[in-house]
Amino acid sequence: MTIAAMKTWKKPKPCWCSGYWFPHRKASGTCEHNPDVIQVAHLLADRLGMTEDERLDLIVDVAWSNPGIPSTECTF
Repeated sequence: MTIAAMKTWKKPKPCWCSGYWFPHRKASGTCEHNPDVIQVAHLLADRLGMTEDERLDLIVDVAWSNPGIPSTECTF
């Protein structure tokens, strides 16, 4: 990378969604813009030992709060 290219590179703007309590990279981890946010919700539900009803409520809540995210599973 040349010095001229390094000078023109700019950092991406941080995302301020409610997925984290601090500015973060867009589409990282539990960011609302992450297309895998449903899978992350499943992992967190496993860690917390949620029941199937609680897990379904969590997935429905994620789907309603992030209507634009692509998903591979139907929440209903």
